[in-house]
Amino acid sequence: MNRLVWIAALIALSTSCAAKYQPQGFTGGYDDVQLSADTFQITAKGNGYTSPERAQQMALLRACDLTLRAGYDRFVVGSGDTQQRVAGMTATTATFIGNTTTINPSMPIRKPTGSLVIHAVKAGGPAYAGAYDANLIASQLRPRLT
Repeated sequence: MNRLVWIAALIALSTSCAAKYQPQGFTGGYDDVQLSADTFQITAKGNGYTSPERAQQMALLRACDLTLRAGYDRFVVGSGDTQQRVAGMTATTATFIGNTTTINPSMPIRKPTGSLVIHAVKAGGPAYAGAYDANLIASQLRPRLT
C-alpha cells in the first residue's frame, strides 16, 4: 500500500507542474526542425498548467540554443504564434454540507503552443544590427524555465 501512495504522489507531482524546458514529452516541451543551415522551426507545447507566455518563452529559449549551437550569436524571427487548444474539461463536483450544496462547474483544460520560425544571422550581415542577441535572451530565460 505504501508503494502505491508513493507512485500516486510521483504521478501527481509530475503532472501538476507547468511544462518544463525539455524535448517534447508526456507533460510538454519543445520540438524543432532545421529547415536550412540557418533556419529553424520551433514548437513548444505546454500542459494544462502552462501559461501561453511560458510556452512562447520556451520556444524563444530553444531559438537561442539552436542559434548558438549552429555557431551564430543572433537571430531574427520570421514568424511566431501562440495558440491554445482545449484538451478536455475538469470534472464537475458537488459538495453537500447539511442543507447547503456547493457546485463547482467543469472548466476547460487549455494547452498552449508557442511556435517560431527563426533565421540565424552572422555579424556583418544586413539583419545583424536588428537581430535578437541569443546569449542575452538565454541568460534571462534559462533561470525561469529550467
